Amino acid sequence: MMKLETLYNLPFISIEVAYKGVSINISNILIDTGSASRLMI
Repeated sequence: MMKLETLYNLPFISIEVAYKGVSINISNILIDTGSASRLMI
């Protein structure tokens, strides 16, 4: 499950990546909406 957060009016997510039994959390990934305007939540 992804949790969408907004920082500075931009959408960010955190994800967990697993490979061969080892997992890491990566936070503050900016989502590129391809939009010229801001995200409305």
